[in-house]
Amino acid sequence: DGGSLKIYRYNIRTRKVNSQKFIYKGESYYLSYAPIDIDDWGILHVLPVDDIDDEVGQFFTYSLYSIIGVAICLCLLIIIVINMTMTLKNNMYLLGIKEESNKALKKAADEANYANKAKSNFLAHMSHDIRTPINGIVGMTNIAKLNLDDKDKVEKCLDKIIISSNHLVSLINDVLDMSRIETGKYKIKNSKMKQ
Repeated sequence: DGGSLKIYRYNIRTRKVNSQKFIYKGESYYLSYAPIDIDDWGILHVLPVDDIDDEVGQFFTYSLYSIIGVAICLCLLIIIVINMTMTLKNNMYLLGIKEESNKALKKAADEANYANKAKSNFLAHMSHDIRTPINGIVGMTNIAKLNLDDKDKVEKCLDKIIISSNHLVSLINDVLDMSRIETGKYKIKNSKMKQ
């Protein structure tokens, strides 16, 4: 419009950074001006809006992949730390046992093996359970990326990503609760249930 054009021209004359969106022959463009410190020179950019929107969409997709990658790394790190903690605890326990008799030592070793198998089974199942929401997050991200022009579909994908992320956090909290129970830092309170 005429008023915006006057303001734009004024900003160029006064060497102020300026940016404006305009339509030329049915196409939308961004017009940007930035003065430089060489005489009275300046840089004038004319960029199609579609190109900028594509770049923003790609940035959003890369950001989403980065967040998912960090979440996956954190999950794996938590699983490794829990496994190392459990193994360290078992090793400390076995080192603390005094040899009173071969029978007592065998019994303690059998109990430790049973606990390790239970932990291994628990971690195997938990790894599978963690993989499910991660696959959902990755799948919904790919669908959203392929449908960036369909706002409703992208919103539905983001809603499903949020649901899967919350499920993943819930699973990680369960793993941490199991670790607290094992270390005796978690207290169980017995109380009557209301009917």
